Amino acid sequence: MESASRINWKTISENDFNETVEALIVRDRTGNGLVAQAIDGRGGDGGIDIDVKVARTGQLTEILQLKWFPDGFSGARVKRRDQIRDSFKAAMAHRPAVWTLVVPANLTIPERKAVYALKKDHKVHIRLIGAAELNNLLALYPKLHDWALRDTARDLLSLVGREKATLSQPGDLSAEVENLADRSDAISPYWGFNFSSRDGVTTSELYAKREDAMEREPLSFSLETQFGPEDEELRQEFENSLDYGVTKQLILPSRVISSFTKEGPEWFAGEEGPGELQILPADEGSRDIRIDVTSFDVEGKRLGSVSARKGRFVAGNVGGTLEFSTPGGLSLAWRLPKDAGAGSVRVDFAPEGHGALDVRKALGFASTLHEAANFLIAIDGQVSELNLAESSSEPVGVPAVSELIEDLAIIEVKTGVTFAFPKFLPPALDRIWARIIRRILEGGYIALPNTDGFNVTLSGATDETIEKALVDGGAMLISHEDWAIELLDETVFLGNIAIYFGHVSAENGAEHVEALKAGNGTGRRVSFRSASAIPGVIYIPGHPDAKESVVAEPWGLTGIREHANVR
Repeated sequence: MESASRINWKTISENDFNETVEALIVRDRTGNGLVAQAIDGRGGDGGIDIDVKVARTGQLTEILQLKWFPDGFSGARVKRRDQIRDSFKAAMAHRPAVWTLVVPANLTIPERKAVYALKKDHKVHIRLIGAAELNNLLALYPKLHDWALRDTARDLLSLVGREKATLSQPGDLSAEVENLADRSDAISPYWGFNFSSRDGVTTSELYAKREDAMEREPLSFSLETQFGPEDEELRQEFENSLDYGVTKQLILPSRVISSFTKEGPEWFAGEEGPGELQILPADEGSRDIRIDVTSFDVEGKRLGSVSARKGRFVAGNVGGTLEFSTPGGLSLAWRLPKDAGAGSVRVDFAPEGHGALDVRKALGFASTLHEAANFLIAIDGQVSELNLAESSSEPVGVPAVSELIEDLAIIEVKTGVTFAFPKFLPPALDRIWARIIRRILEGGYIALPNTDGFNVTLSGATDETIEKALVDGGAMLISHEDWAIELLDETVFLGNIAIYFGHVSAENGAEHVEALKAGNGTGRRVSFRSASAIPGVIYIPGHPDAKESVVAEPWGLTGIREHANVR
């Protein structure tokens, strides 16, 4: 019977034997909680060429000894048994559960008996691996087999000028891929192939070399499908791709493909066997095109518009699909029928990371979709009218998000700061401060959150006004110049602002007055608290749009409770 391997163990060199067996044993013994490692014997191997240990604990389970004895160790070579005995004795100092001798030959019966006789009183299991066992291991790991034969294969292939097929030298892989590409390119003057192989799966992508490829060398295919009840969504995606063009990768598993036949020249035609079918878009992404969309209500009143400078249009049997995105996170996919009929639009609104002004504009158009009756769509100047099969039942977005977008957009306009819109709705206090900043920039007087007073530190100076304020309290006005606040990771500069309290009183006011009069008031901390539970009011003094009276206005935010004393 022929050997399962093309390696000739009788003529293999010592270096090749050691390298091949080490790689093979390490691969075979590593796994299931064990790890095998070859030992460099330059410093003395202690009777160990390869050891096998439990990965988690490091416990030794097996020692393997490699002996390059291609013609055995009998007859005139009996002294080789002394070498085996010495290696066995050295290995027993490590107390392995298994000791294995590996040689490149099938042992004779006397040779086997001589090895098993080494056990004596040692608590160890002895195993033997010869040429036949090595061949069986190589059959289990064919890639290791090919690696071991790389040099021999290169010598043979060099006779026919194909030595690079072994991929054993730098540059061989590139040369082989180029060679295969040249051969595939010669298949047809009109069609070419892009191909790849990964994890045992070979993928071939056909492309046209010339614009008239389909006229010069027509290719077609017929496909019969059978979708089960569990494939309803997949069936719908497949039919939509046929009707309106392929916009994203579609994978049909083998269970839904009854037959797949390619028709055309001999190199292309044929019936494909079972397998999945991947349908890819004709192009990879957007291209430079001018897109303008305007929405109208049932009475023809213009509701809104949106534009883009990049997009994608693909055609199908029934119509086409137009896809584009706008600044602000709005993505739209329009299905446009060829003939008169109702189309549809798919909306995806993801404002995260976009500036609030762009987000506001995008949401403004998206919000018209639920009430729009028809649209004018212009693609590079070619205008078509679209009626929707059905309108969206409700506007895009939720009130709290819309409020935050509007607040941040106005702040951006009035201050020049640009926010990155958050992925999630921020905490209530951040929403309140966004509303406060917006309203004071517009000239409003608005209640401060979580504030029923303020603290001051006395300088030590005193007069009648200060003493009266400490004892009797009253209205207080606090001014700040170059005031700024952190909001959603951005610093907003507001300049001069004022905070007004209608009526506050000082805690322990009389005590503070006595300290001031005695000259001991410097550095004393005074807490002023609202006497009427009405919060402080923040505003910009002298704002041209401000009202005459300073009256706190509510925040007016969805889902956030107002200050108890502000209506």
